[in-house]
Amino acid sequence: MRKIRFSFLCSIAILCAMFQGTYAMEFAEAHVVTSAGLPIIDAQALDANEQFVASLRNQGFALIKNPSPSIDIRGLERESGDFFNMTDAFKNEYHKDKSPIGLGYYPFGVERAEGATEQNFMEYYHYATGHRLPYMFSEKVEGYFAAMRIVKIMLTQWIDQVHTKEGFLLPTRIQNGGINTEGKEVRGINSVEEMAELDLDSNIVRIIHYPAVSEDIGKVVNVAHTDISALSLLFATQPGLQLLGKDGRWYDVGANPDVLVVNAGDMLMWGTDGDRPENSVTGIKSTIHRVIRANDQPRFAFAAFFGVKPWLQIQETLTARQAFDKRINGNLAKAGEVESVAKDSGDIDAITDGVGTLTLGDNTAGEMDGVADIV
Repeated sequence: MRKIRFSFLCSIAILCAMFQGTYAMEFAEAHVVTSAGLPIIDAQALDANEQFVASLRNQGFALIKNPSPSIDIRGLERESGDFFNMTDAFKNEYHKDKSPIGLGYYPFGVERAEGATEQNFMEYYHYATGHRLPYMFSEKVEGYFAAMRIVKIMLTQWIDQVHTKEGFLLPTRIQNGGINTEGKEVRGINSVEEMAELDLDSNIVRIIHYPAVSEDIGKVVNVAHTDISALSLLFATQPGLQLLGKDGRWYDVGANPDVLVVNAGDMLMWGTDGDRPENSVTGIKSTIHRVIRANDQPRFAFAAFFGVKPWLQIQETLTARQAFDKRINGNLAKAGEVESVAKDSGDIDAITDGVGTLTLGDNTAGEMDGVADIV
């Protein structure tokens, strides 16, 4: 059983590094406008569940203040800065290749989107419960991960509450369940919360560092992509994230270290048939997004990725695990040349276009009660 869990976690670790960027060329020239209009939802509001689902349905993203429990993002930023400012030799002691399941440090230039010509410009650390961290990281990392698991449960319950009110049922193939990782037949998957209920080994946190660079402000550093997770939850400290609107234009997403950004992924869309024409109004779709270099300040982002049960029939012909593998295999063809290209590049500005995880747009504390301020 442990071997199966580790194997699936390894797939997630690879996937977080490589699932993105299949839209790199198609949307490179999309026009950028100034306001995504995402409302900031108070998690304590009586209608927070309805606001949340409406935001996901409209744009695939939601912004939430006062998620419980509270999280020390500034503390995480300090500890992350201490690690990423260490020497390459020190960081490489925690290199992903020293982990049998792909956890640990990922240096610059190890990630590139399928179809992209350059590597992204970020370094990051993959963590899962029970696995090692460098000494400068305190209990804040696991505390953050634990908090995000609690928030994920709350968010899936919100979706289920709205579905129940509307009389929405999950697709029959999801309700029918399947054969779990222990070889037992499981029936009666009737909620998104159940669909996304996973053991700890199947969830992952990515701690991301985009270093301060003064050149090429506005340059795309993570090209257009969707997430294959069910839900992606993150906080970040600087601007950068843009989503592609239904009108084909890029919109900046609000950034505030006290506001949680929630992104609907492919697994949630597939598991609720959100991509079917008959669900065009009520369906939840994954939204294409990218990251730009918004300013000359270092950016830290803390992303938690949550998937679904790997044995669920997430699509008509694919289980969730098969869908993961299909995405991995589609992007791994170019992976072998990434390391050598990165090592040959002496100009850090050449390691820019590519894919990575999510960061945020710009917002100020004074605007948290209204619509996100977008720049």
